[in-house]
Amino acid sequence: MNTRQWVQLVPSGIVPSARTYHCLVWDSINSRLILFGGHDTFGNLNDLWKYPVSTNKWTKEVPTTGTTTSRAFHACTINTQTGTFYIHGGSDGVNPFALSDLTQYDFTAK
Repeated sequence: MNTRQWVQLVPSGIVPSARTYHCLVWDSINSRLILFGGHDTFGNLNDLWKYPVSTNKWTKEVPTTGTTTSRAFHACTINTQTGTFYIHGGSDGVNPFALSDLTQYDFTAK
């Protein structure tokens, strides 16, 4: 694309549900977007998705063990050198107070 214009992408396969208050970060080492959580019509989410631009396909990341709290209004970032993804705070939709936890997920673990 060599012009300044918006282009609607149409990923193949299963896509994440429509949502608000999620976090989305760019993984520059792997040329992909990482999406976590947010809020859809059923409540807060704790799903983790990858979108490699080259494939134009979302893939749901399934942890081998453990889980983290469903949340919205949180912050996230990725350390592209180590493949470690971090989420912090937000709201679990149940507790009237904001969360203050810090959680990490290692994309390189087997």
